Amino acid sequence: MSIYDFDTFWSKHPKTRGRCPRILEYDDVIRAKSIDSLFGKNNAIILFYPGKKIKNGLTGHYTCLIKIGDEYHYYDSYGDFIDKPKQYSGKQRNELYNEPGRRNSLIALLRKAQKEGAVIDYSHYKHQSDHPLVATCGRHCLTRCMRSDLTNDQYDGFITACAKKWKMDKDDAVSGIWNM
Repeated sequence: MSIYDFDTFWSKHPKTRGRCPRILEYDDVIRAKSIDSLFGKNNAIILFYPGKKIKNGLTGHYTCLIKIGDEYHYYDSYGDFIDKPKQYSGKQRNELYNEPGRRNSLIALLRKAQKEGAVIDYSHYKHQSDHPLVATCGRHCLTRCMRSDLTNDQYDGFITACAKKWKMDKDDAVSGIWNM
């Protein structure tokens, strides 16, 4: 998905209000002084982790982070832990991530916030298939941001119920949500 796709899906959906969540590249995280500086006026952000350079661009993986009061809810549709998507880049990691010394990361920013009293919640629920032809992480993140009022546990219940009601897997369910 491109940034244009995110904006288009968000603006045309009947259950979304306001602007689309900010889409940030991981280098924005590396440069950040605090986790709150990433959010601006939004309560939800979508993070792009570059994966591999290809002939006509870049592949990667989207995750999102939602802020509710002093709580941060990290969501990865694979159910992976924070910053795991950086490993997908393999030998291209140094080329794709401008992180000298690897001192600043999302983990470091969240640990700092936690030391200051924030609660960190990350989703361990696997919602996206590992099949190489399935690329729904962007739609999963948009859906999670649309339901930013939920905790990760509540969101798992929501997307599981949608898939069950519509008799489809979770990837097809999030695709259906945005193809209304």
